[in-house]
Amino acid sequence: MITDILLNTQGSALGGAPCSMGILYDKQMIDPESVEMINEHCLGITTYDANVNILRTSDMYLVATHDEMFYGMPENDRPYKFLTCYLKSTYISSSGLYQTSSNTKGSGLFGYPLANAEGGSNHWVNLANLTISAWDETNNRFFYFTLLGNAALVDDSDYPTDNCECLFMGSYSNYAYALLRDKTDPSLLYLYSMKTTSIMSGLRIESVTQISATSKLHTATLFASNEKTAKYIYFIDDNIPYYYDVTTDTEYALDFSGLPAGETITYISNRFSKLVSPNIDYLTVATYNAGNYKVYMYQMVGGLPYGDPVRVASGIGKVKETHYLGGVLVYSSELFGGPSYSR
Repeated sequence: MITDILLNTQGSALGGAPCSMGILYDKQMIDPESVEMINEHCLGITTYDANVNILRTSDMYLVATHDEMFYGMPENDRPYKFLTCYLKSTYISSSGLYQTSSNTKGSGLFGYPLANAEGGSNHWVNLANLTISAWDETNNRFFYFTLLGNAALVDDSDYPTDNCECLFMGSYSNYAYALLRDKTDPSLLYLYSMKTTSIMSGLRIESVTQISATSKLHTATLFASNEKTAKYIYFIDDNIPYYYDVTTDTEYALDFSGLPAGETITYISNRFSKLVSPNIDYLTVATYNAGNYKVYMYQMVGGLPYGDPVRVASGIGKVKETHYLGGVLVYSSELFGGPSYSR
């Protein structure tokens, strides 16, 4: 365990409330010593105060800050997320979805946002069928981007979204889920189910389910989805973990063996990776108590936690996000063999 990495390498912590952390595999960058174009694994960290650090993972060399990562800095850009998607380093912000090639030589700077993806939010999914989808909170709509390099808006003519706010997006295989709350009547909560069947077909809204007024989803504070083995949405309400079965429109309390009482749950996610053998596929929960965090990783059976946690980590602070970084990215197995990057 290495602690206080930003403080010890950059001289200070990154200011602002943490928004997200993303892995950029084989990101294009310029080597500070040889001044040659190279590819290195990097972390992209964002805060809600529009602070950004892109850091090389091998030594935490500062590759770029927010005002250094563009050919031309967009005005009023609010950073949300960095991720790797189909040989592309991807950046989602309030001004759009940006991409540069990975695994090829280049500066790694971002140009213009993709057409039809000129807005964004911290709600996004990476689907198994080579598609990214995200919520545009400025224009209250969904867009998607495919391997073919085109971005398009999701047709919402039958299921309008213009008067909604997004609380969460999650995925299972080729399905994308979104919880939308009506702005005029906040008591109305809807689950939008979207699906892509091929690279050519794009993403379409398949159904919209009104969530029962008695559902604890209305007051939930944290959300996650099972992305590989079950059509479940995990959530935390009043510090109690639950799961919502998308297929049956029912919800149940989750039973985590070995999760101590009296600790505040601050994070839940299905963490997985094909880059290690045996594959990682854990339902991960983080808690906070008296200035300290603990992370508990559970094996799953049918999408539900099974037995005691198989991995436990602890430290000072609060957990916002976790990822597994593989030393070598095998594109054929990781990016094209299923969801490549989970929340």
